[in-house]
Order: sequence, then structure tokens, then C-alpha cells
Amino acid sequence: NLGTFVAISVVSGSRVSLETELQAVESCPEWNQTFVLSGVSLTEVVSRALQLSVWNREECCDIFIGEVLLDLSQTQLDNQPIWFSLEDHDENSCPLLLRRERCSAMKSSGCMGHQQKD
Repeated sequence: NLGTFVAISVVSGSRVSLETELQAVESCPEWNQTFVLSGVSLTEVVSRALQLSVWNREECCDIFIGEVLLDLSQTQLDNQPIWFSLEDHDENSCPLLLRRERCSAMKSSGCMGHQQKD
């Protein structure tokens, strides 16, 4: 395992998607990063949700671990830490197709034995 990262996107069909830096494999990785969602208005962000999906990066593919859908209209944004439990993929959120395709392409070229939750 090369590390764990979080993919961040606005649930709206938006093409805006960001990723954190890779963190070493551990039970509770933490990221202290700030992201700017360019091209997305504040009104759009607070009227939608953010999809935060956690992935393990393997040499051959990215393995889905879980996700959180964060409704920003109901979330207190005061720079205080908030902890959420990871859930299975919500079919109403952004699709995981990009990662699934990457993993499938790599599996066909010799990466086997990895299962992906969704």
C-alpha cells in the first residue's frame, strides 16, 4: 500500500474534484490541508453536499475504503475538528467510475486480488 488519500468533490455533477496528499498507512491518518473549489460559487457549495471518499493507493490501482457526504448547509464551519464515520458508497452521490475504470484497466494488465467496495 502506497498510502491513503481523500478525494473531494461537489455532489452536483460538477467536474471539480480534488485530492489530498498521500498519507502513510496507519489506522487514523490526518490531513491538514486547505482546498479551494475554483469555479464553484459559495451558493452552489452550501446548497449541495461535498463527497469525501477515502482511498488506498496500491501500485496497481486505487481501492475504495468509504465515504462521507457532507451537507454544508447543515454543518458548522468554525475550524473545529469534526469526526464522521465512513459509509459504503451512496449511489445518489458522484459516481466512482473513474477509479473503478482505472482499477479495472490495471487488473487486466496483471493486478489481481484486490476488491473494491461500492
